[in-house]
Amino acid sequence: MPAQSYSELNNSKQSRTFDWLRDWTMRIGVFRSTVWVGVVSTVLSVALTVVICLLLGYQTFDEFRAALIFSTVIPFFISIGVSIPVFKMIEELHHAEREMRYHATHDTLTNLMNRRTVLEHIDYFWRVARREQHNFAIVLADIDDFKNINDTYGHAMGDAVLAALGTLFKSNLRASDLVGRYGGEEFVFFLPHASLDSAKDFTERLHRVVREKKIQLSGNTIAVTLSVGIADYRPNITQSVDDLLSAADSAMYVAKSRGKNRTVAFGTATLAPAAARIAVE
Repeated sequence: MPAQSYSELNNSKQSRTFDWLRDWTMRIGVFRSTVWVGVVSTVLSVALTVVICLLLGYQTFDEFRAALIFSTVIPFFISIGVSIPVFKMIEELHHAEREMRYHATHDTLTNLMNRRTVLEHIDYFWRVARREQHNFAIVLADIDDFKNINDTYGHAMGDAVLAALGTLFKSNLRASDLVGRYGGEEFVFFLPHASLDSAKDFTERLHRVVREKKIQLSGNTIAVTLSVGIADYRPNITQSVDDLLSAADSAMYVAKSRGKNRTVAFGTATLAPAAARIAVE
């Protein structure tokens, strides 16, 4: 076997061993893991001591006693002393790994999925929808006049707006819905099994809760509005995720041009000819 292949195989085995040890530690906790190691080490030590004593010809309990005391007490405390820092390190590594994975897939300001992650989810569910022949809708929402908020109140207020809307969006979704930060002040929603009408109902609720939300920072209180575009997937028409995102984006900019603080559904708006080729009437 080539040296590199052997190294990769060895690393894979080590990784699986560590994963098993980590999962076991997190399942029963550091304290129980440490006690288990102490007990197992002591039992093995006593068993080995008994075998050695029998091989040496020990006959009476007095002859066994000293050996049994040493084989019980010393291994137990040594294993406990070694296990505690090891299992604590495993726990810390587990939490660090979870945090790194979260930051790799989420936007830290809004605590929503980042663009790459939410698009991966949308692509997966698009494939499911094609296979199972059911509808869904994609919604793009853009905060109106966000640049003016930053220019007037400072970027701290802009960050406060993004963070507040991230929390608000998550609290107004169904368990099956997805939302992520699409970029800047834009957000993308994925609504499985949603028709165009139900997507419109969702965006109307979204407009209402966003308008009613008062965002405060350093003595300033503001409210914001959204311009929203909808594109719905229908199984009888071939549409890629990029087509739908482009359609929702076009509809969102029509909403901007018509005065903001409104929803435009793709297929009901006057869109560019290139986009109109995939419009669903």
